[in-house]
Amino acid sequence: GGAYLPLDPAYPQERLAFMLEDAGAGWVVTNRILVEAYPCIRSTNGHQSVVLDHTITSATVAAISKNPIMKGQLLNRHSHNSLSYVIYTSGSTGKPKAIVLGSACLSSFIHASQLVFSLDTSDRIILSSNQLFDAFIEQICLSVAFGCSLIIADPRDFSVGDLDGNPLNRIKPTFIDATPTLWQSALSNGFLGNDLRIAVSGGEPLTPEVAHALPELSDMCINTYGPAECTIAVTSGCIADQTGHLTIGKPLSNTQAYVVDA
Repeated sequence: GGAYLPLDPAYPQERLAFMLEDAGAGWVVTNRILVEAYPCIRSTNGHQSVVLDHTITSATVAAISKNPIMKGQLLNRHSHNSLSYVIYTSGSTGKPKAIVLGSACLSSFIHASQLVFSLDTSDRIILSSNQLFDAFIEQICLSVAFGCSLIIADPRDFSVGDLDGNPLNRIKPTFIDATPTLWQSALSNGFLGNDLRIAVSGGEPLTPEVAHALPELSDMCINTYGPAECTIAVTSGCIADQTGHLTIGKPLSNTQAYVVDA
C-alpha cells in the first residue's frame, strides 16, 4: 500500500536529494553500484536503503515464508484513500514539483481504459515509456490488471531498422501507447504493425502524419490527452473518425471535462 516514487540515476545528486526529502521517502530500493555512487540514497539520509544485490537482502528474502499472507497478518490496510504514486515535473519555479495521485484515481483510470481497449490475456503490451513518466505506470498496471504480457523493450527499438526490419516487427506487440514522436520514428524505420490491435498516441499533440498512418496499422487507433495531475489520461478519441481538425476526443468514463474562458 505504499506510494511509489521513481528516481533517475541520471539526475544530479542535488535533485535526487531534494525529491527524497520533499516526498518524505521512507525506503529507497537500489543496487550496490548506485548506493556507492550516490551518497544521497544511502540509509544515513533519513530513509532506509534496500540494496537488492546485497547478501543481507538476499538472505532476508530467502527467509520469508512462501505461504500466502492472510488478511490478519497485514500490517497496513490498503484503501482507495491510499496514495499510489508520486512523480515530479520540472516545475515553474525551477524546483521539481511533486504530483501525488491516489489509488482511487488510478483504479478509475484503469477501469475507464478497459472500457475503451478491452484487453485480455492474449494481448502483449510494450513498455515504451521511461519510468519517470505516468505512461510507464499505465503500461505496467494495464498488463497486471488484465493478465497481458508485458514486453520490456529497448527504447532504440522504435528508431532502429536493419536488414530484417524494425525490431518491433519481431516483438509483435498488440498494444502500443507512444508519443507521436516515437510513432513517427518507428514508422520511418520499418515498423509494419504485425499483430498490432491497439495503437494509442498521447503525451504530445497528435500530428497529421501519425494520424494518417496509424489507421493503416491497427483497427483501433486512439488519441489521448491528460496532464500528469489528472492520472495519466482524461480524454480519448478514435483517430480514424476524425476529419479536419484533430481533437483530444471525449472524457473517459467517470471523468468530466470543462471548457473554460471559451
